Amino acid sequence: MLPVDAVFQWLPERRCHQQLFVSPPQNALITDLVIENYAWKSFTLESIAGGEIPLWNPYLFAGAPFLANGQHSMLYPFSALFFLMTPARAFGWFAVSQLWLAGVLIASCRVLKMRRSSAFLAGLVYQGGGSTVTSGQCFPHGHCRSRLAAVTACLH
Repeated sequence: MLPVDAVFQWLPERRCHQQLFVSPPQNALITDLVIENYAWKSFTLESIAGGEIPLWNPYLFAGAPFLANGQHSMLYPFSALFFLMTPARAFGWFAVSQLWLAGVLIASCRVLKMRRSSAFLAGLVYQGGGSTVTSGQCFPHGHCRSRLAAVTACLH
């Protein structure tokens, strides 16, 4: 689930992508997963394994607040997956969990008194729609999309 082919669009990796049989990135717009989020998750795991709370990131510029910046999304409940498995594996399961959560729209539609078949179809369309699938890994914006249906059901 990680777009690791994205690193081959910059030097020095760009020089060796043909020898490694790596094609150019299919979607260069989702490189944040490799450039930022993978590094943030790894930094968090290393800090906690070392017995520290990652309040400060010394690797960014001359140091920057880390836990106070919500971009890393480590306080998001489904980020617990990153503590249970390797980051590379957790990204895949995280994406699946966000798509599953988006499927909660079925319950939201039932609250709005839609028939079961209509609610099921609405849930599948929302869950499998292009914007939901492509933003499922984007932190923290994809989280908002997956929770939108549950919030709608609660407000009604």
